Amino acid sequence: MSSSKIMIKPTVLQLTEALARGSHLSTAERLEIHQFVRRMMAPVSSFQIGSLVEKRAGYRFPGEIRSIFATRRGEIRVVAEADHSEFEGMLHIYMPEQLRKVVR
Repeated sequence: MSSSKIMIKPTVLQLTEALARGSHLSTAERLEIHQFVRRMMAPVSSFQIGSLVEKRAGYRFPGEIRSIFATRRGEIRVVAEADHSEFEGMLHIYMPEQLRKVVR
C-alpha cells in the first residue's frame, strides 16, 4: 500500500501498516482509513463477546458470541458457540448480518 493512495478495500494488515507509518499519511488518507474502519465495524457494533444471538434465517442456531475478528481481506466475522442441548458447544463462523442479538 503506497502512502499516496489508499486501496478501495485494504486488508487489516495494510491498514495497520499504514497507521504505523502515520507520519507519511495525509490528513485525507487518515480520514479515509478512519471512515473505512468505522464502516467495517458498523455491522458488529451491537455484538460483543458474550452476546446471545441466533441465526436470522435457515437452520436454527441459538448461541453466544465467542469471538469477533477480521479476515485477511478485512471482512468481519463472528464466532458463535451453540447453547442448544442438541448441539451444545458447536462453533460456527458467521458474517454479522447473518445473526441477530436476542434476550433469553
